[in-house]
Parts: sequence; C-alpha cells; structure tokens
Amino acid sequence: HQLYVRAQWKHSFRVPTFNDLYYRRLGNINLRPELAREYSMGLAWNVRPPFMRYVALTIDGYYNDVKDKIVAFPSTYVWRMVNYGKVEIMGMDMTLGAQADIRSGWNVKGTASATWQRAVDKTNKASQTYGNQLPYTPQWSGSGSVVLTTPWCEVGYTVVMQGSRYSMEQNKPEYKMAAFADHCLTVNRDLRWKKCKMHLQLKAANLTNAQYEIIQYYPMPGRQLSATVAIEL
Repeated sequence: HQLYVRAQWKHSFRVPTFNDLYYRRLGNINLRPELAREYSMGLAWNVRPPFMRYVALTIDGYYNDVKDKIVAFPSTYVWRMVNYGKVEIMGMDMTLGAQADIRSGWNVKGTASATWQRAVDKTNKASQTYGNQLPYTPQWSGSGSVVLTTPWCEVGYTVVMQGSRYSMEQNKPEYKMAAFADHCLTVNRDLRWKKCKMHLQLKAANLTNAQYEIIQYYPMPGRQLSATVAIEL
C-alpha cells in the first residue's frame, strides 16, 4: 500500500494574454496582472486489493488568495475581460480510479472526480457583490467514466456534471442557472487487415436529451448520434 501526504505553497504571477488585452470586443487594455498565493494539502492512496489491478484515491484541499483576478465577465451581448480586486477561493478536489481484470482480454476501468469550490468576491465590503460566488463558477462539479474492454470491442460511458451557478455577479434567484448532467455512450472497435488498420466508433451524446445551458441564453444540443470510420494505411 502506498500513502502519501503532500503540501504546497505557491506564489504565482500571471500577465494578461494578448487576447485578454486586445481581442475585438472581448479585450480590455486596462487589465492588471494577476497575483495569487496558493496553499494546498492532500492525501494520495494506492492499493491493490484481490481481483483488482489497482485502486487509487486522492483528496486535496486548497485555499487561494488572489489579487486582481482576471475573469471573463458576461454582459448583454459580449463578454469582457475584467479584474476582480480581491478573490478568495476555497475548495477540495477528489478523484477515484480503479481497474479490474475480469478474465483474459476482459477488463473494466472506472474513474470519478468531484470538485467543491467556493470562489467569492472580497474586493469591497460596501459592494452588493461582496461575498458572492463568481459568475459561472459552480460550487459542485464532477465527472465519471466506466470503460469495459472485451476481445471484440470497447464500450465506454461518461458523465459530466455541474451544479447550479449564477450568470451575474449578484447571487440573486433570477440569475441562478440550473444544474445539469451530460451522459455519453461510445462503442469502439479496431479492425486490422494486413497493413491496413480501421477504427470504428458509434457515439450517443447527451443520452437523456437534457436541455441545459453552459452559458446563459446559449442552449446546448440535445441528443446526438454519430458514427466515425478512420482508416490507417
């Protein structure tokens, strides 16, 4: 068994990119560099139980104190890059991975990750947005996947999830966006004939046909089916 305790302190400096400064409509030539002090501590654990190739678990907690944080802020028609004078970010990242060998040529692999993050504006106590979560920053988000490998094909399932978040600086009910989960199923098969390789894939995206928006007023596509054929000579 392997158990690691890890800790980190980092002082980072980030200048605005060329697009942040000058991209048409989005850019802001008055952006200031971003300064951040980051602290984190976590655990990493690896074990090999019976009938499993591995099980790996990580948990990390962090605290970031950021000055002049550079963020993309939505307005009525376009996004604009702006500085937040002071932002405090507290969060936790968790991951879990495992693989089991069922029999010769058969195995199943799974991964899962979750993030809890509270990123709040601490610029001005007199402001209506003081202590509010930053726009488009969910407190909870995560993803997961399971892949079954057989001698004939590979079947995979993935899900991406985001919790509720706000589209504006003010954390008011009218700006709250609903949580969503996007499920996807894929089937892959590789064929070989002499020196020719062929890769076949069937994919069903947004299996549940969920109606959701990552950016407000820009709905994402519903259920989608696709087939891909790739040939390598």
